[in-house]
Amino acid sequence: MRNRSIFIIFSLTILLQTSYAQNMGDCTGAFEICSSGLHEFSFGEGLGDTVDVILNSSCLGLFGNVESNSTWIKWEIKDSGYTAFTISPLEQTEDLDFVLYKSNGNYDCDSLELIRCMGSGDFSFPSPCLGPTGLNLDSVDESEPPGCNDPSQDNFLAVVDVEAGDHYILFINQFSASEMGFTFYYYGTGILLCDSIPAAPPEEPVTVESVIETTSLQPYPNPFTSKLTIPLSHNIQSADIEIRLFDTAGKMQLASYINRGDQVVLDMEHLISGSYFLQVLTSNTRYNYRVVKME
Repeated sequence: MRNRSIFIIFSLTILLQTSYAQNMGDCTGAFEICSSGLHEFSFGEGLGDTVDVILNSSCLGLFGNVESNSTWIKWEIKDSGYTAFTISPLEQTEDLDFVLYKSNGNYDCDSLELIRCMGSGDFSFPSPCLGPTGLNLDSVDESEPPGCNDPSQDNFLAVVDVEAGDHYILFINQFSASEMGFTFYYYGTGILLCDSIPAAPPEEPVTVESVIETTSLQPYPNPFTSKLTIPLSHNIQSADIEIRLFDTAGKMQLASYINRGDQVVLDMEHLISGSYFLQVLTSNTRYNYRVVKME
């Protein structure tokens, strides 16, 4: 977060506009993710239907009690371990802030415990305090303040140890308001409700493109109109394979278990046109693709 002045007064008077992201602009309307890996969110324009109080978020400085352009995400832990994630703006000069809470109830927004708080930001690019942010295995700090004056500020915080049954709520604020969205990549051994294996840590800041290019087993044709074929490599040793398809908001559109074969043909004529994220999961590997449905 950059040091702010009269801007916040203006923010409180913004008229709300209807958009998909706006539905996730409040803690009570947080979008629930059920699986690890990549999720893409559109720009969270405005304050949501209510101005949420960002509880005890001292890392956001003087302006830590209000929102500007917000998105709220939530998840439940199925297996104990650690939680990590990377938030990557589609515009790399974007200033993203976030606050991670543990809910002491079942996603109760009135009972939140602050766990991590990221307020770093800068006015000049390139900067270690702009672009991708999140929790990773290399960091040890639990909070970073506004600005980018401390050499230790790198836009990332330490992972969080989690227990089965824990509920977490994440507030993401797009302070610099590029009007572009971001990707959210969840990984770690604290797996989510729909997962059977954890997603691997990213080797670099996660974007849609970098995740797609992690495998050469490309589905075809892409774009497709009704049927999509996934060739299966002979290197895949697992007898059982899980197929998942998500829309760009992270909502699962397809989930199927198949036996090992040379290829999988998916009938997806029922889907509306647009971009989707396809996951192929084996017992020890997760393959990711972006596919496009055409009319």
